[in-house]
Amino acid sequence: MDRREEIKIINHLYKDILGFSDSEKLDILLQESMVKTYKKGEVIIYQDEIEDKAYFIYEGIYRLVRYERNKELTMCFAFNPGDVLLSSANSINGSNKCLGDFELIGKENGILVVIGLNRFVTLYGNDPEFFRYINRQLTDSSSMHMELSHIRTLPQVERVEWFHRKYPSLENVLTNKIISSFLNIDQRKYGQLKKEFEKTAVK
Repeated sequence: MDRREEIKIINHLYKDILGFSDSEKLDILLQESMVKTYKKGEVIIYQDEIEDKAYFIYEGIYRLVRYERNKELTMCFAFNPGDVLLSSANSINGSNKCLGDFELIGKENGILVVIGLNRFVTLYGNDPEFFRYINRQLTDSSSMHMELSHIRTLPQVERVEWFHRKYPSLENVLTNKIISSFLNIDQRKYGQLKKEFEKTAVK
């Protein structure tokens, strides 16, 4: 991808998707951002590594997955254009060790707009428009994690029903392995519950 194509993507992200309007800020973002493409299964940020960049989604479906004792737990999904991927919410406060791997999933290649974390943090601290956007992202992320913590305490069948209501666009894109690791259900059991849910949904 040449720089002209990158500039088109960067401009579209910041102006049209994120809705930024300040020309001085847009010039800074254009100068200091780059576009990176990823293939399915490729890891963007590794678990427990120190990350010095922030990533805005342009295309693709991503998940944060943590590996513990040979078990994987999918902690969240991100797929809306403009969603930001950070090693952790604490990156803004200087603690940026990642809680898990951020990797590209789904069936298509992914495109991310990347900016240095120092510039990201500076804009967050000094630019009201940037602050409001990122703060809304962090608030939504926190609410989602709280909701998921509650969902994982429910009976397994209710977890499956919740997922298919919450993420209808993902159910036929993601593997049973990924979804079951998100709901903290055995993969084979999830497959059985999914079939039962689909039969009920048809009726």
